[in-house]
Amino acid sequence: MRRHVFAAVSCLTLVASTIVVTGCSGGSGVALSSVAEKSSGPQGRRRPAGIGVIQHVVVIVQENRSVDDLFQQFNDVYPSAGLDTQSYGYNSKGHRVQLTPQSLDVPYDLSHQHALANNEPGGFVTEFNDGAMNGWNLEQIVCKLAPGCPGATAFGYVPKAEVVPYYQLAHSFAIADHVFQPNEGPSFPAHQYLIAGQSGGFSNRYAEAENPVTVTGKGVDTGGCNVPGAFEATIDMQSAYPGTPGQRIFPCETYSSPSTVLEELDAAYPDQKNWQYYTPSLDSIWSAPMGVSTIYNNAAEVAKVRVPESLILDAVKNGTLAKLSYVIPCFANSDHSSSTSNTGPLWVASVVNAIGESKYWDSTAILIVWDDWGGWFDHYTPEHPSYNPSDPYEYGFRVPMLVVSPYVKQAGLVDHTVRNATSILSFIERVFGLGSLNTLDQYSDDLTAAIFDFRRTPLSYTPVSTGSFDPTMCSSIHALEDAPVDD
Repeated sequence: MRRHVFAAVSCLTLVASTIVVTGCSGGSGVALSSVAEKSSGPQGRRRPAGIGVIQHVVVIVQENRSVDDLFQQFNDVYPSAGLDTQSYGYNSKGHRVQLTPQSLDVPYDLSHQHALANNEPGGFVTEFNDGAMNGWNLEQIVCKLAPGCPGATAFGYVPKAEVVPYYQLAHSFAIADHVFQPNEGPSFPAHQYLIAGQSGGFSNRYAEAENPVTVTGKGVDTGGCNVPGAFEATIDMQSAYPGTPGQRIFPCETYSSPSTVLEELDAAYPDQKNWQYYTPSLDSIWSAPMGVSTIYNNAAEVAKVRVPESLILDAVKNGTLAKLSYVIPCFANSDHSSSTSNTGPLWVASVVNAIGESKYWDSTAILIVWDDWGGWFDHYTPEHPSYNPSDPYEYGFRVPMLVVSPYVKQAGLVDHTVRNATSILSFIERVFGLGSLNTLDQYSDDLTAAIFDFRRTPLSYTPVSTGSFDPTMCSSIHALEDAPVDD
């Protein structure tokens, strides 16, 4: 079993107008040895005063965006925010390249695999380029239009007019801008990290590294365990970066016990409605519980994986919201490049509005995160963990994280604490008094000190406008069949 050791981070708080900037000063190239860590195991730490007001945690997982891509113009809208963004990068020839507006509904996708086969350029390894951060122009681009996609580039950002709900939620509550994707690859392993803090590297030597494929290499819609004949590329977590491929495996993990944060809740609250995972399809690489054998082989557990994803709205309306809910979008509402849709922000706002206008508002924390960077440019250089400078697969580029709750320290809070997205697991464990999974969660901060004040007067919620958008418009995620293998 691998062991992680991180140094603690020193934090400060700066109040500027109505914006609170809290955390650690950061910039391009900040070492992950300064990542916020727990001072001891979760059961051995003092429980934050008032944390009991949180009875429900909702994790909304969107797709494939970096901080520079999705929040590039945030400081233009809110000049005192101080969000860490950069409007230019460098290509492999050392030339400075200005980011250009690329709509949320662009008809092309960028590779976001860990590494492409046969040493072809593309994916994390190419873009990162051993820390030079200049491989973005070499990225593989897959266009859905027969005539081609002129102007397609990884040096892009989403215009502010297309992401107004995200900007409003961040400004009304909190955004964390130094959150690293835990892994350096695509959605299937990224979603495993968000429920298990790993994709296999803690339970055994090999971690799931890419998305499942058939024996012929064709991408396949599968949650993992539910499609016989699917295969998964692995990476040897004891090899040096960029890693040595391991054997191909069936994408159905058997993790060490406790397996996932979902099963932690099962053990702690066996007689209560503990978790629900809302998803458009069981046959989706985004349906993480279906890639865990102990869940897949238990009918009672599979019943908590709810289809379609819009059932989260019924749970809120009917007063049946679970302690923990994961909410996965359909492809059209996912923010995923090549979806040719721009309704992701409206979908997220619809879910948040439902909670914000319900009896659950004063007892809920909503965490909104993007599973991976999607191949899009980000200027902030990730480094390998300090315990293993040659780690082959951790960590990836930054992804946005929004925290929507009546108990954020102050409206407009911008948190610069350097962390990885498994802090979500640490937060869930802290709220519900759970032990650690003994994966990345045990070395990730739990968000409480940096972002929350549970003793404050609760903030009220003002609904975000969604116009005539229908959040029940999607019933299937099978549009993924038209997307690249590395979704």
